[in-house]
Amino acid sequence: MRPNRFLYSTMGLLSAATLLAACSGSGGASQTWDYEVMGVHLRSVTSYVPQQYADFIEQDQSVDVAVHEWDRWEPDEILENLRTNEDLRQAIAQAEVITYDFAFDWQNRPQTLFVAGFCGGSDGQDCLRQGLQQAKQDWSDILDLIAELRAGSPALLRVLLHGDWFYDWKFMDNMTPEQKAVLVNWYQQFQVFALEDARRRGVPIVLAFPEPYFNETYPPLDYLQSDEIHFSEAGSLLIAQQLRETGYEFTTPGD
Repeated sequence: MRPNRFLYSTMGLLSAATLLAACSGSGGASQTWDYEVMGVHLRSVTSYVPQQYADFIEQDQSVDVAVHEWDRWEPDEILENLRTNEDLRQAIAQAEVITYDFAFDWQNRPQTLFVAGFCGGSDGQDCLRQGLQQAKQDWSDILDLIAELRAGSPALLRVLLHGDWFYDWKFMDNMTPEQKAVLVNWYQQFQVFALEDARRRGVPIVLAFPEPYFNETYPPLDYLQSDEIHFSEAGSLLIAQQLRETGYEFTTPGD
């Protein structure tokens, strides 16, 4: 079954060089960029980022942007759909713009086991080691598959990474300060890996949110919706501005 996709188009301007190319090749017709959105927290259901970023692209690049949002997918689900969902595979192969967030949900099961005392290992942290290893593998496999589908064709690819502030979320599992410190340490190990891997591949990363609201302290509530975890319009705008500030150089994720 084809997953739900929400399509909407917006309008804008083109840089001089691209405008000349578009006009000469299509009799003056406006160029349209397809924008594919995947993940949990970047979708319009949980943020305002897709339309805000599309608006910036249109203003800065003078193109129309058609935004295609896919279902709510955690990292392992993004990976599975990149492997098996032919609609998604074709869309990623042809898109000009691709964004997704590597949501922190990969921590859910290891965290629950750890807090309950069922993690395993002499230090009670085996499930956290396994969770980190799997997250690293999923991160790498997602970018490898995108590169494979692009087949050498560059795209405006950007990835969102969360800070560890979600461990202070009011609905987070009850845990001791010592347990929280252990979990934060494992999550920060993933952050280091992801940032280094993205840098090596030439894939720009944006943060939710820039310090001091990444790992240092909880974001202002103005950045969040009433549930205090998903992005408000103001918080979304900060992320969209970061996306804008990465520029418009198309990249091909290396391995």
